[in-house]
Amino acid sequence: MKSFALLIHGSLENEWLENIKNKINSFKYKFNQILFVVYADDYERYCLRLKELGLYERVQIVKVKDLINPGFFNINRQIMCVNKGLECIQDNSFVFKLRNDQCIDFNKVAKYSNTDKVITTNCFSRKDRLYHPSDMFLAANKELLVKMYSMPYQKETHVMTEMKNIKLYKENPELTYIPISPESALCRYYLKLNGWDTKNTFDDSFKALKKYYLILNSWNVDFRWNKKRTYLCPSGYIILPHYFSLKPFENAPEEKAVCFVQSDFENRFPTIKDFYFIAKSKIIWFLYSTKQKTNTKSSKNLYTILRYKMLKVLPYFLVEREVKRLKQKINN
Repeated sequence: MKSFALLIHGSLENEWLENIKNKINSFKYKFNQILFVVYADDYERYCLRLKELGLYERVQIVKVKDLINPGFFNINRQIMCVNKGLECIQDNSFVFKLRNDQCIDFNKVAKYSNTDKVITTNCFSRKDRLYHPSDMFLAANKELLVKMYSMPYQKETHVMTEMKNIKLYKENPELTYIPISPESALCRYYLKLNGWDTKNTFDDSFKALKKYYLILNSWNVDFRWNKKRTYLCPSGYIILPHYFSLKPFENAPEEKAVCFVQSDFENRFPTIKDFYFIAKSKIIWFLYSTKQKTNTKSSKNLYTILRYKMLKVLPYFLVEREVKRLKQKINN
């Protein structure tokens, strides 16, 4: 019988522990260990919260001091918290790594627990960046996560890494993505330890992800966030993949963010359920970007923009004249 362990990390702010508790209680295999990695400043309040939920006696609490340099988008914090938790987990365990402001259906993930890959979700697993699987939620045999999180702390601060990305973009204006991100740094390190020779191409990135990661659709494992992350969707909604253009910070390249879907790696067409969530995500992000454009250019007519976008879907020879007219109207 496989031994399952749950490692939860994150500050107490925006916690979603009640929902996580419900998911724990509904996990049919039961967890041999449940660990909370807690910052020292949160410790007393965290313990009170766990007692309120009736979890205090059921879990192990690992107290850690916060770092002076959290790293680029808190990568150093993640490395520290995950390592401290893994140190307390029994060998040969299958480990779920989860942020305390998110929840997932453990039963649906456990179906894949015989894999020799690292499980993650498609949301935040980016097609438009090299070697960029999501690190939000991970599940794998303990030894795989120990290997991955043996990555040394980043010496550069968040600002220093941001400036490094800007410098790389200035040196190569053809870049369509930021080359340095926490997810890609963690992935590249893991690939290197596995003997993978990264070629810095999108084809090589895809092959590496396919070999070492199992990327599941968020809607198939009920992956949710206690945060209003998606336009028109409430907090706690299923985390949807990205389909938008955005500069992640000032003077960075404008990225056309696109996430993988599970079928990309399985040589099959998306299911009807996949099509539904992909279409929903694209529509939501389109409406969001349209809203942003109309907010910044209030003179533009929303109806004109929507009509233009809809006509673009049709065969061009049928709508060429009208598309050109609407495009000119939008740009004026």
